[in-house]
Amino acid sequence: MLFSRFLLIVVLIILLASGGGYLYLRRSLPTTAGTLTLAGLSAPVDVLRDSNGVPHIYAQTESDALMALGYVHAQDRLWQMEFQRRIARGTLSEALGETTVETDRFLRTLGVYRAAESAYANLDATAKAVIDSYVSGINGFLAEHSGGQLSPEFTLIGVEPEPWVGADVLGWAKMMSWDLGGNYSTELMTMELLAKLGSEKTKDLLPHYPSTGPLILPTPMGGQAQQLLALSRRVEQGLGIGGGNIAGVGSNNWVIGPSKSATGKPLLADDPHLSFRTPSIWYMAELEGGDLHSVGATIPGLPGVIIGHNQRIAWGVTNTGPDVQDLYRETLDPSGTKAMFKGNYEPLTIISDTIRVKDKGLLPLTIRVSRHGPLISDALNANNAADPDAPQREALAFRWTALDETDSTLNAYIAINKAQNWQEFRAGLESYVAPVQNFVFADVDGNIGYIAPGNIPIRAKGDGTLPADGASGDYEWTGFIPFEQLPQSYNPPQGYIATANNKVVADSYPYFLSHEWAPPFRAERITSMIEAKPTLTMDDMAAIQADVHSSYAEEFLPVLLNLVQPTSDQQRQAIAMLQNWNYSTAGDQPAASIFQAWAFYLTVPIVGDELGENLLETYGQRRQLIDLAIPAMLQDPNNPWCDDVTTSQATETCNTMVTQALDVALKDLSFRQKEAPMEQWRWGGLHLALFPHNPLDAIGPLRGFFSKAIESQGDGSTVNVSHIADDAPFDQDRGPIYRHIIDLGDFANSRMINAPGQAGHFLSPHYDDLLERWQKVEYIPMLYGRSAVNTGEVEMLQLQP
Repeated sequence: MLFSRFLLIVVLIILLASGGGYLYLRRSLPTTAGTLTLAGLSAPVDVLRDSNGVPHIYAQTESDALMALGYVHAQDRLWQMEFQRRIARGTLSEALGETTVETDRFLRTLGVYRAAESAYANLDATAKAVIDSYVSGINGFLAEHSGGQLSPEFTLIGVEPEPWVGADVLGWAKMMSWDLGGNYSTELMTMELLAKLGSEKTKDLLPHYPSTGPLILPTPMGGQAQQLLALSRRVEQGLGIGGGNIAGVGSNNWVIGPSKSATGKPLLADDPHLSFRTPSIWYMAELEGGDLHSVGATIPGLPGVIIGHNQRIAWGVTNTGPDVQDLYRETLDPSGTKAMFKGNYEPLTIISDTIRVKDKGLLPLTIRVSRHGPLISDALNANNAADPDAPQREALAFRWTALDETDSTLNAYIAINKAQNWQEFRAGLESYVAPVQNFVFADVDGNIGYIAPGNIPIRAKGDGTLPADGASGDYEWTGFIPFEQLPQSYNPPQGYIATANNKVVADSYPYFLSHEWAPPFRAERITSMIEAKPTLTMDDMAAIQADVHSSYAEEFLPVLLNLVQPTSDQQRQAIAMLQNWNYSTAGDQPAASIFQAWAFYLTVPIVGDELGENLLETYGQRRQLIDLAIPAMLQDPNNPWCDDVTTSQATETCNTMVTQALDVALKDLSFRQKEAPMEQWRWGGLHLALFPHNPLDAIGPLRGFFSKAIESQGDGSTVNVSHIADDAPFDQDRGPIYRHIIDLGDFANSRMINAPGQAGHFLSPHYDDLLERWQKVEYIPMLYGRSAVNTGEVEMLQLQP
């Protein structure tokens, strides 16, 4: 079977290289003009695709519009939807073989799909009807397409998609919550840091670490924490989903009211920062049917517009980042089937499952669930799955709001798609559960608002900094922050609201939200640019989204220049260039290359000797911590962190470490820039935005056909943010894939962009046609309404009952 799969790859490459193969593969491109039948519609639906491949769906009823969206999503993104569904279900190994068994075991143990099934069963009739209409559209496409009629990935990998069910929709919604979270891994890391370094040095590394945090070292877990962290990293890097690392998770949004707007009406901007993939996680669309008429960013696999506008309101989101995950150290009885709670043993829920592995058959899997959640430690033990003789480890249960039996988040999105004012918008969000987001709002009447809805736990004791004792009953969740007391604002006196994953509320707020916030760089820059002008235009809003001024460099570079003691002409040339730098991280900037490399190569010499290889790998992922911790350490030239504890001959100073790091950086840059003169070093040439395809990026000969890359700009502190990949020194793996700016005075002026393109078929002209415009922070029109769409080039497909 593996040999036959290899032959398929060879055949596909030959086909791609030949004109006949090109024509053959084009047969699986979707039909975008003419007439097709979609059983279940109540009336014909028109799907108009504009010149950028954005579908505009016009139906008589809401149900028909959602059904058509499901059909159109399947036309353009079915492989992506299939892969995402397999992630949530934990069935990747059924398609990909042994390489994904570890991932499936982790996700099955976590229980995302179990939670999705439960949530669907508990939805009200209205929400179920929305999902069922959408799923009917997907299944309508599947009923008429199979084999070679599907995109090439299905044939190449050997998968025939099954019909969709309601839980498939909610499964991916929960994986999006996973992507936007990850506090549990910080708990594990904090515990390891305390055990290895003690409380004082841990506080140096974790700027968020509370002054009231525990000072007594926790009991180490015998390496188990490191193994769980490593497993989480492998899942994240393999699938492009977060959960274990929130460093690159974020977004920007801001809304300005009439007093700050040149139009006299609100302007709203949003750019979510998520993992880069080909195709994009987002899909732009317009939906009209019944009371529903919205446009913006949808997510293939989910019904409705996630961020955008309707007839009267607009909205956008950023990640709030509250702590909604806790780990509990359970005390089990000798049989491993009961857990201690308040002096008594309670039976665990035991789930017998199997993982189907391509070419290998079935692997049995036993999942244990306590009152606090699944024992994710079993994903390491594997019980009787991959390693029946694995040593028993401490039982660690995982509590997470998204795993609760009820989740009415979909109800909230249905409501805000149709809300007409702040009151309806806010009321709709009362049913929102996860992931907690910073929603900004504007309406055509000139009102602006902000709210952070979702379930944020109230803890009887503790704050989730470390894994809690599950046996005592002292660390239970006692409820959630009441909706009325969640952070919110309406028409604030300053006339604008801006969020960038920064700290939401003052310390006087009566409830605990989180210790983990993004550094304030982006929020401060956005605010300063808003306040720099009395009023802003749409172009001013775009200039803010495009801004690549590095506030991090502006703060940190003077510290480095004060410490460095150059020992070569090359170092002196670099220093002179940095002294004249304006902190722009545009792609043509050589100084940006030097600074970024210099900062990068400081982490290992300063903290690596104390942390050791494994813990350094974990900590090194968290740029939001490093970007605060390292500059703070270097304020003192004799800070003990700069001394290499692995040597006894001398006590190294920060001057030494900073100078050595510059030398390493310059040598690396010389190699990467092929010995070009320093003034020709380009940040963009070093800093590529990578858009890998799942899973074909892993197959070298196919990568060039399915994955995309382009020069990038910015850094982790710029408004046009650019998260550096964990497994590559300078490449970008996350960022603002989608952007929109909405004019509440005239929707026709609104604009958006989505990278790399709309289509999921690699032969489509819309597969990556938006990538260069995205790189330049350009936009396409956010067309709204049939009359606006018909003014341009249009393909029309009519779906008939």
